[in-house]
Amino acid sequence: GLAFFHALLQERRKFGPLGFNIPYEFTESDLKICQTQLQMFLDEYQTIPWEALRYTAGETNYGGRVTEAFDRRTTAMMLMDYYNPKTVNDGYKFSESGKYGAPPGNPKLADTKAWIETFPLPDEEQPEVFGLHENANITSARNQTYSLFDSMLLLMPKGQSSDSGGGQSSDQLLEQLSQQMQAQMPKESDFFRFGLPFKVDEVSELYPTDYNESMNTVLTQELLRFNRVVVVMRSTLQQLELAVKGLIVMSGELEQVANAFLIGQVPASWLKTSYPSLKPLSSYFDDFIKRLSFLQHWIDQGPPPVFWLSGFYFTQSFLTGILQNYARKHKVAIDTLRWDFMVRLDHPEEKAEDGCFVEGLFIDGAAWDHGTNLLTEQRPKVLFEVMPIIQLLPILTSEFALKTGDYPAPLYKTSARRGTLSTTGHSTNFVMQMVIPSNSEEAHWVKRGVALLSQLDD
Repeated sequence: GLAFFHALLQERRKFGPLGFNIPYEFTESDLKICQTQLQMFLDEYQTIPWEALRYTAGETNYGGRVTEAFDRRTTAMMLMDYYNPKTVNDGYKFSESGKYGAPPGNPKLADTKAWIETFPLPDEEQPEVFGLHENANITSARNQTYSLFDSMLLLMPKGQSSDSGGGQSSDQLLEQLSQQMQAQMPKESDFFRFGLPFKVDEVSELYPTDYNESMNTVLTQELLRFNRVVVVMRSTLQQLELAVKGLIVMSGELEQVANAFLIGQVPASWLKTSYPSLKPLSSYFDDFIKRLSFLQHWIDQGPPPVFWLSGFYFTQSFLTGILQNYARKHKVAIDTLRWDFMVRLDHPEEKAEDGCFVEGLFIDGAAWDHGTNLLTEQRPKVLFEVMPIIQLLPILTSEFALKTGDYPAPLYKTSARRGTLSTTGHSTNFVMQMVIPSNSEEAHWVKRGVALLSQLDD
């Protein structure tokens, strides 16, 4: 069981974030240390100390390499399948299909090797042995394909025309792209009546700081954050247009922007000031304009009944603002509150009396059954599904309790799942845990790698 667990940890990495958020380098020494400790515990104790074995392996030896909290949860849940009293019984299987299991009786080394040879070959193994859905094979193949395409793009020659028949040159393409993007970000228009960048002082007159309405402050702070992105993008586009015309020198930074445009990627200089995104250039820009439109609708029509959670630059500030409104309304300390969640299949037309309604999330690794309103298995060849509207309701921490079938699903901004710790003390990718109902145990969905995403990569 321990050797099988070690093999699964090594192979699970090929599924990318669906397997582990961070690809860890587990080594043979981890396995040997666990084997030595296992022998020691068996020699010194009359009964097998399962808890101690799980702790030394899952939290110390293998767990010592795992730095991400949800990866640690995954390894602990996986280890439960191989370090439990049932594993010493004949007939115990390591996977749901029953194709993998320990040899019966007390076999010798040659018998064990012969037993292992009956397992499906590596190219025939199914994701179910890892606890994953069969769609995980598609995810693995897609990750390998994208990696290959990235390498091919790096080798692609720059500065040539698109074909030998007199197609657009690189300079013409760059000039056209920059003009089109600038046209979609007008300094002022009938729709963007507060301009781009937004005139925050004028918006603050409509939505002044209010003790009982933190959303006013959230709105103005979001406008300031998006303004920084607008300024950088517009400046870059204007300079790039002048550079391809030969009116200014093409600097190193502008050349990096031009190279990114030519292969359809978002320039690194934009991502430095922007929210996290793995989208290609055209999808990223469309998404950016959609976020600006979301904020403009908020300015024009007031806070929406259902918030587009994916549209926020700093999602945690919005969530804190909702908690703050509840705490001040009901006169309770904000640090005694946490979130409760209710999945709604309708579309509310009015604001929530307490808390808020949010939309725009996607499920990775599972699907949603609209008949039972529960988390369920993916459909074949469907990797992501839209999550219904969720009501976020603040409740006292002392009143919260997980119910049977509840799965605490992590919510991430991108499918990469991993992030870094920002200066605010929050992760640049992880947002929060959302507890959603299902008809299976938590361990099942943990091994499936189920998570919620605020945006997809396309």
